[in-house]
Amino acid sequence: MANVWPALFKAIVTIFTSNRSLVAPTTEEENYELEESVGFQAAFSKLGAASRPVEDPFAAIADPQVFLAMHLQHFNSQHPTVIPNAVQAWTDTDAKQWVANVLTTKLA
Repeated sequence: MANVWPALFKAIVTIFTSNRSLVAPTTEEENYELEESVGFQAAFSKLGAASRPVEDPFAAIADPQVFLAMHLQHFNSQHPTVIPNAVQAWTDTDAKQWVANVLTTKLA
């Protein structure tokens, strides 16, 4: 189980440093296009089931990158060698640079 955390940490940093958009569709047109691609049957089933609205469990986190950065800085202040040692083996230079910036930048 201990090997899961470094892999999860690397995956999260990779997501933050990738060029892909992480924003969900917000307009009705984009949602309509998504439903159209799924097909009539899935849309009809969803209407028939009258599903409850999905609640965002992370709604209180305004900026996930800042949230992660603050907690990484706190963890690093308690355990100063763990994060640098974990990041040292990474080959993704953008991810390594992001972590280095987080650990050296003072957040308010």
